[in-house]
Amino acid sequence: MIKHQLSQLEDRGFEADRRREDRLRREKDHGQAHTTHDASIANWQNSYTSPTTKSYRQLKDDWQTRIPKPSLHDDLQNPEARVRAAVVGGEKPIVNEKFLFANINTPVGSKIPLCDPHAISVSLPTWDSHLGWANREDWVVSKMNSGYPRFFVNKPVTLLGEKIVERYRKNPKDEAALIFLNKEAAEECRKYILIQQPSEEKQLDIYIVELVPKLDPPEDQAAETVADCMTLASRLHCAATIFPTKVAQLAKQFWQHAGMGISTRQATLLTLLFVRDLLEGLGPTIDSAHGRKGTHGELTRDLYAHLMSEVPINRCAKTREALCANLASLYVNPVSTEDIFLFPSGMAALYHSFRAISHLQPHTKTVCYGFLYVDTYKILSNFGYNCHFIGHITEASLEELSALLDSQPKDQQYTALYAEVLTNPLLATPNLPRLREITNKHNILLILDDTLAPPTNVSIVPYADIIATSLTKSYSGKCNVMGGSLLISPYSRRHDEIRAYFAAQVEVPFFPADLDKLFRNSLDFPSRMSAMSRNALLIAETMHTSSLVKKVYYPPFVPTHEMYLSLAYGRGGGATASTGFENIASWSKQVKPQYGPLLSIHFKSSKVAHRFFDVLEIAKGPSLGTDFTLGCAYTLLAHAKELEWAAGYGVVEGLVRISAGVETAEWIDNMIRKALSKVQEELDNGLLGGYDDDSGVEVSEGTGSEKDAESDKEVEVVREVPVENETKLEG
Repeated sequence: MIKHQLSQLEDRGFEADRRREDRLRREKDHGQAHTTHDASIANWQNSYTSPTTKSYRQLKDDWQTRIPKPSLHDDLQNPEARVRAAVVGGEKPIVNEKFLFANINTPVGSKIPLCDPHAISVSLPTWDSHLGWANREDWVVSKMNSGYPRFFVNKPVTLLGEKIVERYRKNPKDEAALIFLNKEAAEECRKYILIQQPSEEKQLDIYIVELVPKLDPPEDQAAETVADCMTLASRLHCAATIFPTKVAQLAKQFWQHAGMGISTRQATLLTLLFVRDLLEGLGPTIDSAHGRKGTHGELTRDLYAHLMSEVPINRCAKTREALCANLASLYVNPVSTEDIFLFPSGMAALYHSFRAISHLQPHTKTVCYGFLYVDTYKILSNFGYNCHFIGHITEASLEELSALLDSQPKDQQYTALYAEVLTNPLLATPNLPRLREITNKHNILLILDDTLAPPTNVSIVPYADIIATSLTKSYSGKCNVMGGSLLISPYSRRHDEIRAYFAAQVEVPFFPADLDKLFRNSLDFPSRMSAMSRNALLIAETMHTSSLVKKVYYPPFVPTHEMYLSLAYGRGGGATASTGFENIASWSKQVKPQYGPLLSIHFKSSKVAHRFFDVLEIAKGPSLGTDFTLGCAYTLLAHAKELEWAAGYGVVEGLVRISAGVETAEWIDNMIRKALSKVQEELDNGLLGGYDDDSGVEVSEGTGSEKDAESDKEVEVVREVPVENETKLEG
């Protein structure tokens, strides 16, 4: 039914879009197009007025029927009201629930969101399909039409890379290319490959080709058009790293960990320019016999209009400013927009924090505190940051950390400590006051990742030096654009030093179309976060009472709950009179704490976990924080080659992770109870056999104990951090 509806609406939607673009083009030709940022906002709001376009947008683009009012301009004029909306939750998010259900149990390899050309997730609807991806089985890999962009190089990017190699290299069958947002990232990829390659390998030939659009308008065009063409060329400018296929895995490691690859939106437009001979390759290795530096295409009026409609260059700077202001307004503690820096992905934000630390203090040594998202540790290790891993969040681990730092000579002290609030996937909350005390004592930077506990839920700014956020997740919510940010905490003792470093750097590229999409997606973030938190708590409470479940990982059900509450709104946590927003503490006490969208479930049996996952009627694939409820077999996606090691920290093979969406509470409740009832019925009928525990070791975060499940005796477990895992798809 949905496919039929999409088929009908697609033609009508494209026709409506075409008519609208023609109208805007005519207005521009007559000097009637609006150019101010406020007018751009109004245009976005009015772009959904046509019933046909409205329905098409809901099903095909980003599912929002209308950008919430009051406008962003009004919000920025009254930041205190914006903060109150963030705390209290604001209005109900405006979504098309029918389309939310279109992603449920779609075929293996289908895009999530369905039919979105820039989707950043992929359907893996069963446990076997997750396992098939982890083991790179052909029946899964061959069907992959999409994937999380850092782990799966999507087809538009792959196609452009193939064309670049074919045109500019002598042996295209033996070489491949990855395309990055700027030349600096391409050079860093080259350096990474050369450092990481086996020592017995002879010197590799790795080349950098700058991709420069040649958008020369006809001579009779107005000065404004000429300036627009120059700006378009600069925004589309990027660089490719060309390398032998035998080291492709190393190149993909850098692509994955640095997060600086181009997006599908940019790749699509660059491919269009390439086939029209409007993309020039510059580099010392380009041989005229096998490729050409010059371009011969013509920039037609239609192509110029298409580029201008797809790349919103005229409002790019204003959109960046507004996005930073929007982010700053979410924090209870006063935060300046000048302290916020944007990046093309959450991992790019972390990657640049690592580079900043290395600049501030050479010979960097770092600590990962808690079982963090897998790539945070991987990048610290693989990029030579000498990382020490402390996997538990307990009182004992704090003592271990303190002893470690006390034992270091002054000239070999650690530089930074990385932690998450909350940890992914075990949802633990570290003791931030104690971490701040320890790091201050040793003059160590404390970098916190608040992706799972955003400023609408908790206040952590006073404890951090830097806060990293993946804007790809809940902040966007639409699963169709990447983004990240770093906030330099005004409470940091090294605030001026850190901020000066980032201010002095060349602005990290953020493709305008992606920036524009992220900004539009984010405008109802506080209300969406309230709905997602409500639904996640409902799921967690239902799971907690189920006889099939061994443990629920969600803040109210883990030992670090009180620490979370000390930071959260609803108990007066985090907000104090010293923040400058005296009324917020009283506002926060009017509402219950929000715990965020993510939870993980450890079932009593692996068979039960697998069966529950298969019968659960939700979308299934990588990522989190989406408007629609999304589940995954997390351990298979993130730790498939290190299952025993991960299980030692509570991340068992059968862990089911769920990111709650904004659907109605009634639908959420029925969906969970239906799956539990189905599994219980099959278990009662003997169809699943008996319970078979995943592991005899149960890890209790926050208590410092590890107990044998059968004897209830404490046991000592020594675990080594595993080598690089190449099966990850998770974001």
